[in-house]
Amino acid sequence: MRLRDMVEIASDQFGFVPERSTIDAIFIARQVMEKYREKNKPCHLAFLDLEKAYDRLPRAVLWEVMRERGIPECMVRTVQVMYDGSTARVRTSHGITSKFDITVGVHQGSALSPFLFIMTLDTVVKHLLEGRPFTLLYADDVALIADSRAEL
Repeated sequence: MRLRDMVEIASDQFGFVPERSTIDAIFIARQVMEKYREKNKPCHLAFLDLEKAYDRLPRAVLWEVMRERGIPECMVRTVQVMYDGSTARVRTSHGITSKFDITVGVHQGSALSPFLFIMTLDTVVKHLLEGRPFTLLYADDVALIADSRAEL
């Protein structure tokens, strides 16, 4: 069974989710703003780009989220094995650096990485915001919509 089949991603996440797109997210944002306008209520928006979020995701958080979302321990361990011992070297103008460990972030270029990231972000947002303010997520971009600046 695939991880994607085991975990339901909230409807406010539009990045890397089958049958959801940026067009859907834009449409929903416009609908929400129209509702505010119809009710003559102020609408406050904040757009956040979680800079280098893929590179900075603590792996301990990823393992915790996988377990919290009900992924079997054998699959959690399989993903951990994929990440254990990750190393890199960097080519500079002075040559290639010594090998160093990579202990945070999800793998670049892996087909699994976008799902691991959005699953983690989905879980963190659920815990932090508890439905307020209204959120739209597209991979590592976040839009918050609220009644007031203070609520943002």
